[in-house]
Amino acid sequence: MMFRMSTAALRLGRYTLLRSLGAGGMAELFLARADGIEGFAKLCALKRILPHKASNERFVRMLLNEARLVAGLDHPNIAQVHDIGLEHGEYFFAMEYVHGQDLARVLHRAPRHRLHLENALHIAIGVCAGLHCAHIARDSTGRALDIVHRDVSPSNVLVSYQGAVKLVDFGVAKAAGVVSETREGIIKGKYGYMSPEQCLGAPLDRRSDLFALGILLWEMTVGRRLYKLAGELATLQRVAYVDAPRPSRFISDYPPELERIVMRALARDAAQRYQTAEQIQLELEQFALEYKLPVSAVSMSMEMRQLFRQRIDAWQEAEQAGRSLADHLAGLQPDEDIVSEDGEDDDVADLAGPPTHVDRPERPPTAVTRTGTAVPPPVARSSPPTAAAPTRAASAPQAAAAPQPPRLEIPHPLVAPRAPRSRVVPLVIVLAVLTAFAVLWVMLHRTA
Repeated sequence: MMFRMSTAALRLGRYTLLRSLGAGGMAELFLARADGIEGFAKLCALKRILPHKASNERFVRMLLNEARLVAGLDHPNIAQVHDIGLEHGEYFFAMEYVHGQDLARVLHRAPRHRLHLENALHIAIGVCAGLHCAHIARDSTGRALDIVHRDVSPSNVLVSYQGAVKLVDFGVAKAAGVVSETREGIIKGKYGYMSPEQCLGAPLDRRSDLFALGILLWEMTVGRRLYKLAGELATLQRVAYVDAPRPSRFISDYPPELERIVMRALARDAAQRYQTAEQIQLELEQFALEYKLPVSAVSMSMEMRQLFRQRIDAWQEAEQAGRSLADHLAGLQPDEDIVSEDGEDDDVADLAGPPTHVDRPERPPTAVTRTGTAVPPPVARSSPPTAAAPTRAASAPQAAAAPQPPRLEIPHPLVAPRAPRSRVVPLVIVLAVLTAFAVLWVMLHRTA
Protein backbone atom coordinates (compact mmCIF):
# COMPACT_ATOMS: atom_id res chain seq x y z
CA MET A 1 0.00 0.00 0.00
CA MET A 2 1.47 3.35 -1.04
CA PHE A 3 0.68 6.71 0.52
CA ARG A 4 1.90 10.32 0.50
CA MET A 5 4.30 11.36 3.21
CA SER A 6 3.36 14.24 5.46
CA THR A 7 5.45 17.36 4.84
CA ALA A 8 5.46 17.96 8.62
CA ALA A 9 7.85 15.05 9.23
CA LEU A 10 10.68 15.32 6.69
CA ARG A 11 13.52 14.44 9.07
CA LEU A 12 14.16 11.62 11.50
CA GLY A 13 17.43 11.95 13.36
CA ARG A 14 20.17 12.65 10.83
CA TYR A 15 18.02 11.27 8.00
CA THR A 16 15.99 13.28 5.50
CA LEU A 17 12.90 11.36 4.39
CA LEU A 18 12.53 11.77 0.63
CA ARG A 19 9.43 9.74 -0.13
CA SER A 20 7.41 6.76 1.01
CA LEU A 21 8.28 3.35 -0.38
CA GLY A 22 5.32 1.57 1.22
CA ALA A 23 3.73 0.42 4.44
CA GLY A 24 2.61 -2.85 5.98
CA GLY A 25 0.67 -3.86 9.04
CA MET A 26 3.46 -2.95 11.46
CA ALA A 27 5.98 -0.62 9.80
CA GLU A 28 6.49 1.85 7.00
CA LEU A 29 9.45 2.16 4.66
CA PHE A 30 10.96 5.39 3.32
CA LEU A 31 13.59 6.37 0.83
CA ALA A 32 15.91 8.48 2.96
CA ARG A 33 19.20 10.33 2.76
CA ALA A 34 21.81 10.23 5.51
CA ASP A 35 23.32 13.69 5.84
CA GLY A 36 26.81 14.29 7.21
CA ILE A 37 29.51 16.91 7.40
CA GLU A 38 31.16 18.50 4.36
CA GLY A 39 28.28 17.62 2.07
CA PHE A 40 28.33 13.88 2.81
CA ALA A 41 25.09 12.21 1.70
CA LYS A 42 24.10 8.59 1.20
CA LEU A 43 20.83 7.04 0.09
CA CYS A 44 19.26 4.41 2.30
CA ALA A 45 15.96 2.76 3.09
CA LEU A 46 14.58 3.70 6.50
CA LYS A 47 12.11 1.50 8.33
CA ARG A 48 10.07 2.68 11.29
CA ILE A 49 7.01 1.50 13.18
CA LEU A 50 3.76 3.10 12.09
CA PRO A 51 3.11 6.16 14.29
CA HIS A 52 -0.16 4.85 15.72
CA LYS A 53 1.57 1.59 16.70
CA ALA A 54 4.84 3.04 18.00
CA SER A 55 3.76 2.47 21.62
CA ASN A 56 3.11 -1.24 21.06
CA GLU A 57 5.93 -3.07 22.85
CA ARG A 58 5.54 -6.20 20.73
CA PHE A 59 6.06 -4.25 17.50
CA VAL A 60 9.05 -2.45 19.00
CA ARG A 61 10.66 -5.78 19.92
CA MET A 62 10.04 -7.13 16.41
CA LEU A 63 11.66 -4.08 14.79
CA LEU A 64 14.67 -4.19 17.10
CA ASN A 65 15.04 -7.96 16.66
CA GLU A 66 15.10 -7.55 12.88
CA ALA A 67 17.68 -4.76 13.05
CA ARG A 68 19.97 -6.70 15.40
CA LEU A 69 19.60 -9.89 13.40
CA VAL A 70 20.42 -8.41 9.99
CA ALA A 71 23.21 -6.22 11.37
CA GLY A 72 25.16 -9.41 12.11
CA LEU A 73 24.73 -10.78 8.58
CA ASP A 74 27.51 -9.50 6.32
CA HIS A 75 26.89 -10.84 2.82
CA PRO A 76 26.57 -9.25 -0.65
CA ASN A 77 23.22 -11.00 -1.21
CA ILE A 78 21.62 -9.57 1.97
CA ALA A 79 20.64 -5.91 2.22
CA GLN A 80 22.83 -4.48 4.99
CA VAL A 81 21.63 -2.63 8.09
CA HIS A 82 23.69 0.55 8.65
CA ASP A 83 22.20 2.25 11.69
CA ILE A 84 19.51 2.13 14.34
CA GLY A 85 18.05 5.07 16.21
CA LEU A 86 15.40 6.51 18.48
CA GLU A 87 13.84 9.90 17.77
CA HIS A 88 10.86 11.42 19.59
CA GLY A 89 10.03 8.02 21.07
CA GLU A 90 10.08 6.32 17.62
CA TYR A 91 12.47 3.47 16.87
CA PHE A 92 13.80 3.12 13.34
CA PHE A 93 16.69 1.55 11.46
CA ALA A 94 18.42 2.44 8.22
CA MET A 95 19.49 -0.19 5.70
CA GLU A 96 20.98 -0.46 2.24
CA TYR A 97 18.87 1.02 -0.55
CA VAL A 98 18.73 -1.12 -3.70
CA HIS A 99 18.10 0.89 -6.87
CA GLY A 100 16.01 -1.61 -8.78
CA GLN A 101 12.83 -3.68 -8.47
CA ASP A 102 11.59 -6.56 -6.40
CA LEU A 103 11.23 -9.95 -8.06
CA ALA A 104 7.43 -9.73 -8.05
CA ARG A 105 7.55 -6.69 -10.35
CA VAL A 106 10.31 -8.21 -12.46
CA LEU A 107 8.24 -11.33 -13.15
CA HIS A 108 5.10 -9.25 -13.69
CA ARG A 109 6.88 -7.20 -16.36
CA ALA A 110 8.62 -10.15 -18.08
CA PRO A 111 6.98 -11.62 -21.22
CA ARG A 112 4.86 -14.59 -20.17
CA HIS A 113 6.19 -13.89 -16.64
CA ARG A 114 9.35 -15.87 -17.43
CA LEU A 115 12.95 -14.75 -17.16
CA HIS A 116 15.83 -15.85 -19.35
CA LEU A 117 16.99 -19.14 -17.90
CA GLU A 118 20.48 -17.89 -17.00
CA ASN A 119 18.96 -14.91 -15.15
CA ALA A 120 16.47 -17.07 -13.25
CA LEU A 121 19.46 -19.14 -12.13
CA HIS A 122 21.40 -15.97 -11.25
CA ILE A 123 18.60 -14.85 -8.92
CA ALA A 124 18.14 -18.30 -7.38
CA ILE A 125 21.89 -18.66 -6.79
CA GLY A 126 21.99 -15.22 -5.14
CA VAL A 127 19.09 -16.10 -2.84
CA CYS A 128 20.78 -19.42 -2.00
CA ALA A 129 23.99 -17.63 -1.03
CA GLY A 130 22.15 -15.09 1.14
CA LEU A 131 20.08 -17.76 2.84
CA HIS A 132 23.09 -19.94 3.56
CA CYS A 133 24.83 -16.99 5.22
CA ALA A 134 21.78 -16.46 7.45
CA HIS A 135 21.33 -20.17 8.19
CA ILE A 136 24.92 -20.71 9.40
CA ALA A 137 25.24 -17.39 11.27
CA ARG A 138 26.60 -17.39 14.80
CA ASP A 139 26.59 -14.78 17.56
CA SER A 140 29.65 -13.20 19.17
CA THR A 141 30.08 -16.20 21.46
CA GLY A 142 30.09 -18.68 18.60
CA ARG A 143 26.62 -20.03 19.29
CA ALA A 144 24.54 -20.95 16.21
CA LEU A 145 21.63 -18.55 15.70
CA ASP A 146 19.55 -21.09 13.71
CA ILE A 147 17.90 -18.34 11.67
CA VAL A 148 14.87 -19.23 9.54
CA HIS A 149 13.72 -16.38 7.28
CA ARG A 150 10.10 -17.69 7.03
CA ASP A 151 9.14 -15.22 4.27
CA VAL A 152 11.24 -16.01 1.19
CA SER A 153 8.96 -14.63 -1.52
CA PRO A 154 9.22 -12.47 -4.69
CA SER A 155 8.49 -9.23 -2.83
CA ASN A 156 11.45 -9.90 -0.51
CA VAL A 157 14.01 -10.48 -3.27
CA LEU A 158 15.38 -7.26 -4.77
CA VAL A 159 17.13 -7.07 -8.14
CA SER A 160 19.12 -3.92 -8.87
CA TYR A 161 19.34 -2.40 -12.33
CA GLN A 162 23.01 -3.45 -12.27
CA GLY A 163 22.01 -7.08 -11.75
CA ALA A 164 22.70 -7.49 -8.02
CA VAL A 165 20.40 -9.77 -6.00
CA LYS A 166 19.51 -8.90 -2.39
CA LEU A 167 17.42 -10.79 0.16
CA VAL A 168 15.48 -8.46 2.47
CA ASP A 169 12.86 -8.34 5.24
CA PHE A 170 13.84 -10.55 8.15
CA GLY A 171 10.93 -9.09 10.10
CA VAL A 172 9.29 -12.46 10.74
CA ALA A 173 12.54 -14.43 10.92
CA LYS A 174 12.95 -16.98 13.70
CA ALA A 175 16.26 -17.32 15.51
CA ALA A 176 17.67 -18.91 18.62
CA GLY A 177 17.99 -16.44 21.47
CA VAL A 178 15.38 -14.11 19.98
CA VAL A 179 12.07 -13.98 21.80
CA SER A 180 9.45 -15.24 19.37
CA GLU A 181 6.62 -12.83 18.68
CA THR A 182 4.48 -15.49 17.04
CA ARG A 183 1.37 -16.14 19.07
CA GLU A 184 -0.17 -19.60 19.20
CA GLY A 185 -2.36 -20.29 16.18
CA ILE A 186 -0.78 -17.50 14.10
CA ILE A 187 1.09 -18.48 10.94
CA LYS A 188 3.63 -15.95 9.68
CA GLY A 189 4.60 -15.60 6.04
CA LYS A 190 2.85 -15.45 2.68
CA TYR A 191 0.54 -18.40 2.13
CA GLY A 192 1.68 -19.08 -1.45
CA TYR A 193 5.32 -19.36 -0.37
CA MET A 194 5.14 -21.44 2.80
CA SER A 195 6.51 -24.90 3.37
CA PRO A 196 4.16 -27.77 4.32
CA GLU A 197 5.45 -27.75 7.90
CA GLN A 198 4.92 -23.99 8.08
CA CYS A 199 1.32 -24.41 6.92
CA LEU A 200 0.76 -27.03 9.61
CA GLY A 201 2.27 -24.90 12.36
CA ALA A 202 5.03 -27.45 12.98
CA PRO A 203 8.55 -26.57 14.22
CA LEU A 204 10.69 -25.01 11.47
CA ASP A 205 14.33 -25.19 10.51
CA ARG A 206 16.34 -23.95 7.53
CA ARG A 207 14.76 -26.53 5.21
CA SER A 208 11.51 -24.56 5.33
CA ASP A 209 13.25 -21.68 3.52
CA LEU A 210 14.56 -24.14 0.93
CA PHE A 211 11.00 -25.14 0.02
CA ALA A 212 10.13 -21.47 -0.54
CA LEU A 213 13.26 -21.13 -2.67
CA GLY A 214 12.04 -24.09 -4.74
CA ILE A 215 8.76 -22.24 -5.33
CA LEU A 216 10.65 -19.17 -6.57
CA LEU A 217 12.76 -21.26 -8.95
CA TRP A 218 9.66 -23.10 -10.22
CA GLU A 219 7.81 -19.84 -10.92
CA MET A 220 10.77 -18.04 -12.52
CA THR A 221 11.35 -20.88 -15.00
CA VAL A 222 7.73 -21.87 -15.68
CA GLY A 223 6.17 -18.41 -15.81
CA ARG A 224 3.12 -18.95 -13.61
CA ARG A 225 2.17 -19.10 -9.94
CA LEU A 226 2.65 -22.47 -8.30
CA TYR A 227 0.25 -21.93 -5.39
CA LYS A 228 -2.43 -19.36 -6.18
CA LEU A 229 -5.87 -20.54 -5.19
CA ALA A 230 -9.10 -18.78 -4.29
CA GLY A 231 -8.82 -18.47 -0.54
CA GLU A 232 -6.08 -18.89 2.04
CA LEU A 233 -7.43 -22.21 3.31
CA ALA A 234 -7.32 -23.79 -0.15
CA THR A 235 -3.73 -22.62 -0.60
CA LEU A 236 -2.66 -24.06 2.76
CA GLN A 237 -4.35 -27.34 1.91
CA ARG A 238 -2.64 -27.60 -1.47
CA VAL A 239 0.82 -26.88 -0.04
CA ALA A 240 0.45 -29.24 2.91
CA TYR A 241 -1.10 -32.28 1.23
CA VAL A 242 -0.50 -32.23 -2.54
CA ASP A 243 2.85 -32.69 -4.29
CA ALA A 244 3.88 -29.85 -6.58
CA PRO A 245 3.44 -30.61 -10.29
CA ARG A 246 6.55 -31.09 -12.39
CA PRO A 247 7.57 -28.12 -14.56
CA SER A 248 7.61 -30.42 -17.61
CA ARG A 249 3.79 -30.58 -17.40
CA PHE A 250 3.77 -27.00 -18.61
CA ILE A 251 7.00 -26.75 -20.61
CA SER A 252 7.63 -29.90 -22.61
CA ASP A 253 11.36 -29.21 -23.17
CA TYR A 254 12.12 -28.28 -19.56
CA PRO A 255 15.64 -29.55 -18.72
CA PRO A 256 15.36 -32.84 -16.78
CA GLU A 257 18.36 -32.03 -14.62
CA LEU A 258 16.91 -28.67 -13.58
CA GLU A 259 13.55 -30.33 -12.94
CA ARG A 260 15.27 -32.81 -10.62
CA ILE A 261 16.76 -29.92 -8.62
CA VAL A 262 13.43 -28.06 -8.43
CA MET A 263 11.41 -31.09 -7.39
CA ARG A 264 13.88 -32.09 -4.69
CA ALA A 265 13.66 -28.59 -3.23
CA LEU A 266 9.85 -28.92 -3.32
CA ALA A 267 9.69 -32.29 -1.53
CA ARG A 268 6.91 -32.11 1.06
CA ASP A 269 8.94 -34.33 3.40
CA ALA A 270 11.73 -32.09 4.72
CA ALA A 271 14.03 -35.12 5.06
CA GLN A 272 13.82 -35.64 1.27
CA ARG A 273 14.78 -32.03 0.45
CA TYR A 274 18.20 -30.50 0.22
CA GLN A 275 19.53 -29.94 3.70
CA THR A 276 21.33 -26.65 3.03
CA ALA A 277 20.94 -23.75 0.61
CA GLU A 278 24.58 -24.24 -0.34
CA GLN A 279 23.75 -27.67 -1.77
CA ILE A 280 21.14 -26.13 -4.07
CA GLN A 281 23.56 -23.36 -5.07
CA LEU A 282 26.28 -25.83 -6.02
CA GLU A 283 23.91 -27.93 -8.14
CA LEU A 284 22.50 -24.86 -9.91
CA GLU A 285 26.02 -23.61 -10.64
CA GLN A 286 26.99 -27.04 -11.99
CA PHE A 287 23.88 -27.13 -14.17
CA ALA A 288 24.66 -23.66 -15.57
CA LEU A 289 28.26 -24.70 -16.24
CA GLU A 290 27.27 -27.86 -18.10
CA TYR A 291 24.76 -26.00 -20.24
CA LYS A 292 27.18 -23.10 -20.79
CA LEU A 293 24.69 -20.53 -19.51
CA PRO A 294 26.13 -17.01 -18.98
CA VAL A 295 25.04 -16.57 -15.39
CA SER A 296 26.25 -13.13 -14.31
CA ALA A 297 25.16 -9.73 -13.04
CA VAL A 298 25.88 -8.34 -16.53
CA SER A 299 23.36 -10.67 -18.16
CA MET A 300 20.83 -9.85 -15.43
CA SER A 301 21.34 -6.11 -15.91
CA MET A 302 20.70 -6.48 -19.65
CA GLU A 303 17.34 -8.09 -19.02
CA MET A 304 16.49 -5.46 -16.41
CA ARG A 305 17.29 -2.87 -19.07
CA GLN A 306 14.81 -4.52 -21.43
CA LEU A 307 12.08 -4.80 -18.82
CA PHE A 308 12.44 -1.34 -17.23
CA ARG A 309 13.84 0.70 -20.10
CA GLN A 310 11.75 3.79 -19.35
CA ARG A 311 12.81 3.89 -15.69
CA ILE A 312 16.49 3.51 -16.53
CA ASP A 313 16.36 6.02 -19.39
CA ALA A 314 14.67 8.56 -17.12
CA TRP A 315 17.43 8.18 -14.54
CA GLN A 316 20.17 8.52 -17.15
CA GLU A 317 18.55 11.68 -18.51
CA ALA A 318 18.35 13.12 -15.00
CA GLU A 319 21.99 12.23 -14.41
CA GLN A 320 23.05 13.97 -17.61
CA ALA A 321 21.05 17.02 -16.53
CA GLY A 322 23.09 17.18 -13.31
CA ARG A 323 20.43 15.85 -10.92
CA SER A 324 21.40 13.48 -8.15
CA LEU A 325 19.83 10.05 -7.79
CA ALA A 326 18.19 11.21 -4.54
CA ASP A 327 16.53 14.18 -6.25
CA HIS A 328 15.45 12.02 -9.17
CA LEU A 329 13.92 9.31 -6.99
CA ALA A 330 12.22 11.82 -4.70
CA GLY A 331 10.25 13.16 -7.67
CA LEU A 332 9.05 9.79 -8.93
CA GLN A 333 5.45 8.71 -8.53
CA PRO A 334 4.88 5.66 -6.30
CA ASP A 335 4.67 2.34 -8.12
CA GLU A 336 1.18 1.04 -8.61
CA ASP A 337 0.15 -2.17 -6.92
CA ILE A 338 0.48 -5.25 -9.08
CA VAL A 339 -2.91 -6.41 -10.31
CA SER A 340 -3.20 -9.81 -11.97
CA GLU A 341 -4.23 -9.63 -15.60
CA ASP A 342 -5.57 -13.16 -15.51
CA GLY A 343 -8.46 -14.80 -13.76
CA GLU A 344 -8.04 -16.05 -10.22
CA ASP A 345 -7.36 -19.60 -11.29
CA ASP A 346 -5.57 -18.96 -14.57
CA ASP A 347 -2.12 -18.96 -12.99
CA VAL A 348 -2.73 -21.93 -10.74
CA ALA A 349 -0.52 -24.88 -11.50
CA ASP A 350 -2.90 -27.60 -12.68
CA LEU A 351 -2.35 -31.03 -11.21
CA ALA A 352 -3.59 -32.84 -14.30
CA GLY A 353 -3.46 -32.42 -18.02
CA PRO A 354 -0.93 -33.04 -20.79
CA PRO A 355 2.38 -31.16 -20.98
CA THR A 356 2.42 -28.04 -23.08
CA HIS A 357 5.19 -26.29 -24.94
CA VAL A 358 5.24 -22.61 -24.03
CA ASP A 359 7.66 -20.47 -26.02
CA ARG A 360 8.50 -16.84 -25.45
CA PRO A 361 7.51 -14.11 -27.86
CA GLU A 362 10.28 -12.46 -29.84
CA ARG A 363 12.35 -10.06 -27.76
CA PRO A 364 13.93 -6.88 -29.11
CA PRO A 365 17.59 -7.34 -30.12
CA THR A 366 20.25 -6.19 -27.69
CA ALA A 367 23.61 -4.56 -28.27
CA VAL A 368 25.47 -7.67 -27.20
CA THR A 369 25.05 -10.97 -29.00
CA ARG A 370 23.22 -13.41 -26.78
CA THR A 371 23.00 -17.16 -26.87
CA GLY A 372 20.91 -18.87 -29.50
CA THR A 373 17.30 -19.91 -29.32
CA ALA A 374 18.09 -23.12 -27.50
CA VAL A 375 20.46 -23.94 -24.67
CA PRO A 376 23.57 -25.69 -26.02
CA PRO A 377 24.12 -29.33 -25.06
CA PRO A 378 25.88 -29.91 -21.76
CA VAL A 379 29.48 -30.92 -21.36
CA ALA A 380 30.00 -34.67 -21.67
CA ARG A 381 28.84 -36.51 -18.59
CA SER A 382 27.74 -39.98 -17.58
CA SER A 383 24.03 -39.38 -18.15
CA PRO A 384 23.43 -36.21 -20.22
CA PRO A 385 19.98 -34.69 -20.26
CA THR A 386 18.02 -35.49 -23.38
CA ALA A 387 15.87 -32.37 -23.50
CA ALA A 388 16.96 -28.85 -24.28
CA ALA A 389 16.44 -25.97 -21.89
CA PRO A 390 13.57 -23.54 -22.46
CA THR A 391 14.10 -21.44 -25.56
CA ARG A 392 14.63 -17.71 -25.28
CA ALA A 393 13.30 -16.25 -28.49
CA ALA A 394 11.48 -18.71 -30.69
CA SER A 395 7.82 -17.88 -31.17
CA ALA A 396 5.18 -20.58 -31.47
CA PRO A 397 1.41 -20.77 -31.11
CA GLN A 398 0.31 -21.46 -27.59
CA ALA A 399 -0.98 -24.96 -26.94
CA ALA A 400 -4.64 -25.56 -26.30
CA ALA A 401 -5.81 -25.04 -22.77
CA ALA A 402 -5.48 -28.09 -20.56
CA PRO A 403 -8.67 -29.63 -19.17
CA GLN A 404 -9.75 -28.51 -15.73
CA PRO A 405 -8.21 -30.65 -12.98
CA PRO A 406 -10.54 -32.84 -10.94
CA ARG A 407 -11.71 -31.39 -7.64
CA LEU A 408 -9.62 -32.79 -4.83
CA GLU A 409 -11.02 -33.64 -1.43
CA ILE A 410 -8.30 -32.46 0.96
CA PRO A 411 -8.52 -32.45 4.76
CA HIS A 412 -8.18 -29.32 6.87
CA PRO A 413 -4.60 -28.04 6.61
CA LEU A 414 -4.00 -27.85 10.34
CA VAL A 415 -5.28 -31.33 11.14
CA ALA A 416 -3.46 -34.49 10.14
CA PRO A 417 -5.47 -36.63 7.70
CA ARG A 418 -7.26 -39.59 9.23
CA ALA A 419 -6.00 -43.05 8.49
CA PRO A 420 -8.39 -44.98 6.20
CA ARG A 421 -10.80 -47.21 8.13
CA SER A 422 -10.26 -50.91 7.81
CA ARG A 423 -13.15 -53.03 6.45
CA VAL A 424 -11.71 -56.26 7.81
CA VAL A 425 -12.74 -55.75 11.43
CA PRO A 426 -16.45 -55.09 10.72
CA LEU A 427 -16.52 -58.11 8.40
CA VAL A 428 -15.04 -60.35 11.09
CA ILE A 429 -17.61 -59.12 13.62
CA VAL A 430 -20.49 -59.82 11.22
CA LEU A 431 -19.18 -63.30 10.47
CA ALA A 432 -18.76 -64.01 14.20
CA VAL A 433 -22.35 -62.92 14.90
CA LEU A 434 -23.72 -65.03 12.06
CA THR A 435 -21.68 -68.03 13.22
CA ALA A 436 -22.99 -67.65 16.75
CA PHE A 437 -26.59 -67.52 15.49
CA ALA A 438 -25.97 -70.60 13.33
CA VAL A 439 -24.51 -72.61 16.23
CA LEU A 440 -27.38 -71.58 18.47
CA TRP A 441 -29.93 -72.55 15.81
CA VAL A 442 -28.31 -76.00 15.40
CA MET A 443 -28.26 -76.62 19.16
CA LEU A 444 -31.90 -75.63 19.55
CA HIS A 445 -33.01 -77.95 16.73
CA ARG A 446 -31.00 -80.89 18.14
CA THR A 447 -32.60 -80.58 21.55
CA ALA A 448 -35.99 -80.42 19.92
